[in-house]
Amino acid sequence: NASGVPRMAVVTEDTVAARTGPDGGYDVFLFKGMKVRLSGKIGSNWRVRLSSLQSGWVKESALQELPPGTAPAQSMFGNMTIVRQPENSIVRIPMGEVLPYRAEQFLDPMQLVITLYGAVNKTDLIKHDRLDTLIGMVRWRQLSPDTAQLIIEPTFKRWWGYDVRYDGSTLIVEIRKPWLS
Repeated sequence: NASGVPRMAVVTEDTVAARTGPDGGYDVFLFKGMKVRLSGKIGSNWRVRLSSLQSGWVKESALQELPPGTAPAQSMFGNMTIVRQPENSIVRIPMGEVLPYRAEQFLDPMQLVITLYGAVNKTDLIKHDRLDTLIGMVRWRQLSPDTAQLIIEPTFKRWWGYDVRYDGSTLIVEIRKPWLS
């Protein structure tokens, strides 16, 4: 963009894949209402910049361009809470805006790693429910000025399941209690 003003768009479909290339495979899923920065176009696909570390290609029909001068998506995430429920533990991360993320489950070591694109960590407290027995540790790190990671280490040795979703602009991470084997 010659004017130096970023071109922004909003995702208009419930779920859309950001792909590795115009004809590439799925990489990150974006959800309705997420803002993305447009950084190039080939055919009917836009290259979108999610952060300085992540970009992808999204079909034009899933985006609506926003007015010039719309600020790029960025949010600080603050103090987190962990709440124990009968069948799961919930990690709540309040944010100012809904941001794209990648959730990756690892087996050795046992971790759920959530990378938040456009996020700045301002956490100084994690309120951990004393009754919670599923989550051993939650930590975070800032990978770049606009990309943060949340690392959740469970207490159990076998994954049963998890879910990552938004409730308004609060990121909800649900760690499910494993069944006895």
